[in-house]
Amino acid sequence: SYSSSSSPYVVGSQNTTNTTDLLDYLTLGAVPNESEGQFEAVFAAPVLAAYVVFGYALYLLLDEFAWYTKYRHRYLAKALPNNYTVYVKHIPPNMRSDKALLAYFSAVFPSGDVVDARVALATPKLDRLVAERNAVVNKLERAINVYNEKDVRPQHMPIVPKTPPTSIADSIRNVDSIDTYTSELAKLNIRITERIDNVEKLSGDNPDYDKDQLGRRPSFLAPLYDFEESITCFEGIHSSFAPSSDMRSSIRSGKNKGYEVLDGNENYLMEIPSISDQIEVVDDDMEEGFGPDLSENDGPGLSEKKKKRSTKKKIKKNASALRKKTFKSLAAAGSEIVAGANAVADLLSTNEGKRLDAGFVSFRTLTARQTAIQMIHSCTPFTMTVEEAPHPKDILWSNVGKDHRAELAGKVTGNALTVTLCLFWTVLSVFVTSLGKVDALVNVLPFLGKWKEKSDYVGSLLAQIEPLLLVVLLALLTIVLMNFAKHEGLVSESQLQASLFQKLSLFLIVQFFFVKMISSSVLAELQLMINYPREIVDLLARAVPDQSSSFMQYVLVQTFVYLGTEILRLRPILFAWIRSRMGPNLTEKERAQQWLLFRPLCISGESEFATTLANLVLFYSILLVYSVMSPVLNWIMCAVFFLLSMVYRHQVYYIYAPTHETEGNIFPQFVKMVILCIYVAEVTLMGVLGLKKSPVAVGLVFPLLVGTVFFNMYINLEHYRLTHFLPATMSVAEDEKNVGAIDFAALVSGKYLQPSLQKKIVEPESVLEK
Repeated sequence: SYSSSSSPYVVGSQNTTNTTDLLDYLTLGAVPNESEGQFEAVFAAPVLAAYVVFGYALYLLLDEFAWYTKYRHRYLAKALPNNYTVYVKHIPPNMRSDKALLAYFSAVFPSGDVVDARVALATPKLDRLVAERNAVVNKLERAINVYNEKDVRPQHMPIVPKTPPTSIADSIRNVDSIDTYTSELAKLNIRITERIDNVEKLSGDNPDYDKDQLGRRPSFLAPLYDFEESITCFEGIHSSFAPSSDMRSSIRSGKNKGYEVLDGNENYLMEIPSISDQIEVVDDDMEEGFGPDLSENDGPGLSEKKKKRSTKKKIKKNASALRKKTFKSLAAAGSEIVAGANAVADLLSTNEGKRLDAGFVSFRTLTARQTAIQMIHSCTPFTMTVEEAPHPKDILWSNVGKDHRAELAGKVTGNALTVTLCLFWTVLSVFVTSLGKVDALVNVLPFLGKWKEKSDYVGSLLAQIEPLLLVVLLALLTIVLMNFAKHEGLVSESQLQASLFQKLSLFLIVQFFFVKMISSSVLAELQLMINYPREIVDLLARAVPDQSSSFMQYVLVQTFVYLGTEILRLRPILFAWIRSRMGPNLTEKERAQQWLLFRPLCISGESEFATTLANLVLFYSILLVYSVMSPVLNWIMCAVFFLLSMVYRHQVYYIYAPTHETEGNIFPQFVKMVILCIYVAEVTLMGVLGLKKSPVAVGLVFPLLVGTVFFNMYINLEHYRLTHFLPATMSVAEDEKNVGAIDFAALVSGKYLQPSLQKKIVEPESVLEK
């Protein structure tokens, strides 16, 4: 290409600018400016190279799109839970239940095509309890392993003693770890089971219940409210039913004979029926065979008057006993109902079990699932939006159920923070770039100047500090942008990685390319620009191509440092060595677990596709911009991409485990970033040719820019859309093959239930051997 055709023109040009660097001498910056506007033959090389390089890059994008579409459709046809499930968000209030959502999709699709429907629930307290239980299980398993391996029952000091210590010795007394953690686990299992049951009841499919309108009465709580209205006070629900202070005083003094305090609790008052009412009740009971036995009063020695007096006393005594026994039973039942109602009130006050406006619906056929995604389910914007469901292992449950306003606010906030960071990072990157210069380092640390004078190798080593500092900045940048992406309401790990890739790619293009190229070009010629302001255009025309040597250093350092640490696995080996010396290591299971930040070598982790591809986009932008202005860079980038290909293939095939499925969501963003890099390269080339005062060359490159715009419009018509959906011909063929051969109920049923609701009881895997 230009590397073999333009170099002779640059070297053999009759008029070349004076430069002492051989690499700068072989760039377009060494070609003199044409003050008369004539078109030298030397400008034909970069123009021709631009058509060859950019045209071939666009052709390769089309070829890659065909390959990606083929394998994307092959993935969408696999028998995976996410390929038979859709994610429904912005569900209207009248459909926020499992039965209502299932009924809607069952009415839309043929009978039997809809397998399962789950509406997400808000469970903040339950999530905390489950996390606490998991921590207790880990501690209990550790204590059991210690006892099994060392034959010693471990002990620990409780954080909060159950009873106040009577002495200093009691306050520091240890407890048996196995017994304590076993007891705590049993209590947590009970609490979690009760909370799950309450959440399921509270979020049941009741058409008259909406927790957003707490004034409405749930149908399954009707017995509680009926009991509440039938007694004087229902403590814990409505304090308005409680007896007044005056009534309580009259009862204590004995003035009010119509009420009696029940079981010593003035909140529960019992109305005392009259004697005639009691006699009527007892007479009725006697007629039915439930009254008191008065046969002992039939003795011959008793007169009729005494018999009546004795009978009344017996009636009063038995009626009072029966009355107290009955109301005690009612009080016991009321206390249970109060406890249950208080539990429900606690759920209501914390939104525990509240139905969110999102859920998952699973189908029996690929055709039904693809149809549901492409249908319009509501005439209202941002209502009943149906998307592809992520794999159950990749769901970010903290973002499931966010309404449209929260999603929009999250995206705006994330983008605003990214732009703000980009502006701030400009200052930081310029400072780091200037600090990494050899002269700047010598000014800050004067002793480096003596070392540099003694040895030429010191100067070469100091020149590598700048790209090393940029590598460190990139590592910090990834962490910050990941936190920004998490606020956008994305519900899957693959979507999060795609968002991170897009942000990181744009960030690198702006910061590590434009800022570095412009700032370095201006700073390199700043003194000459001040001394000779009329030559600013000439100086910029030479300085921009000359920055290729600086980018070569960055690419080489980034490649060899990263690939060296990657292939040697230095950080994993160091972390694994620390893990072998620290943390639980008694059993094979403990040795195979991560402890804090340290993982054993058996846990390889995942490949950071977003970061890796973002770095590749930066390399592509450097290659595309300088491939036609600095031909030597082509050979450097060829060697770099060859090394990257070998190392990445080896690591993906043999080292990293694909625990999370990316679903190919990064590739469309990658194509857009490459096209953006081509735009940048074409505009930069036209700018440099314009600074070289060659309008004919600029006019010859302009049609290439227009052609790139039309190419982008062309692939936006159908290519991206084809990769989102599975064609009907393929889905029908797969359905005919899979229906009857796959148990779809086992494939998707329960897979999209929230993790905190899945297990009521958890027991440790380790067991006592003695």
